[in-house]
Amino acid sequence: MKKTDFWKEFWNQNDIIHKEHPQEKVGRTIEGIAISDAIWFPTLDFLESQLELNENDLLLDIAAGSGMLSIPFSKKVKHVTAIDISEKLLSNISEPNVTKIVADVNEYDFEGEHFQKIVLYFALQHFTWEECVPLFKKIYNWLAPNGIAYIGDIPDMNRLFEFHSKKEWQAAYFESLEQNKPILGTWFTQEFLQKLGYYVGFTTVELIEQPEEQLNSHYRFDIKLVK
Repeated sequence: MKKTDFWKEFWNQNDIIHKEHPQEKVGRTIEGIAISDAIWFPTLDFLESQLELNENDLLLDIAAGSGMLSIPFSKKVKHVTAIDISEKLLSNISEPNVTKIVADVNEYDFEGEHFQKIVLYFALQHFTWEECVPLFKKIYNWLAPNGIAYIGDIPDMNRLFEFHSKKEWQAAYFESLEQNKPILGTWFTQEFLQKLGYYVGFTTVELIEQPEEQLNSHYRFDIKLVK
């Protein structure tokens, strides 16, 4: 089974998608408990600021999941397009100015230069390094001139063993690689994504260290790309 196929099956069949809380449905938890609004709301404010959202924006939310970004940001922009491989997760979104698309973004295409803003948050780990090359090209093509793409909550390869800090966790990690059943997904280096961003044509590629109060700041980072 390819890693991509693994995640398609996971996000359509795993019991996690039937959890009650929208954060639980996508695995944003602390010891199995959904993160609090006190943590999440400042994260939303931070993302809104980085994306420079305004009421005229057409926003694309890639791997939108249960709508943790699409729903609140739909109140900030003209329209949101939410794409995800899981119909069950997207069913949590009912806002009138959100268009839902059940599809694998690797196999989907939008009109060129259509979106002013694109966000992909807490999901790049579900793509391989190889898949990121055409994905970044698509994101660049879909953005209008001067548009902003924000890819966030990316597992940092250089902090892999800060996350898998115990021997038993390290053993589970190596076993997951051998069995092709990723615990979390793909880990990336900051240099790879920055150079990839410039390679596909972005004018500015800025690595963003997450504020310390964010849930995963100890082992993840963000990247902001401007066309």
